[in-house]
Amino acid sequence: ADAYLVEREAAPPRLVLGSNGAVIAGAAAGLGVALVSRDAVGAELDAGRLVVVDAPGMPLDRPWHAVAGAAPTATTLLFVRHLLDAPGWEPARAGSTATPTAGPG
Repeated sequence: ADAYLVEREAAPPRLVLGSNGAVIAGAAAGLGVALVSRDAVGAELDAGRLVVVDAPGMPLDRPWHAVAGAAPTATTLLFVRHLLDAPGWEPARAGSTATPTAGPG
């Protein structure tokens, strides 16, 4: 969100909230615009409590990462392999591993 505003040379007043739920509730209460995942606001959009505002550069294209504890379980590794086999998923970039090693369990 910050990069989006900087690119547009915008510096509106901001209210920082601690969770997606608080951000969504604030937008629904009329406190301002929120940048959140469409998945997070599906129910509010369906009910008409929120609307998508068309804006240049939206929606943002953001990478998602599969993360786990320092010692991923065999179940976690199986899930990661499933993700990597699915169309559209890419292996991890430099600095991380697409095939983590199993930990205990």
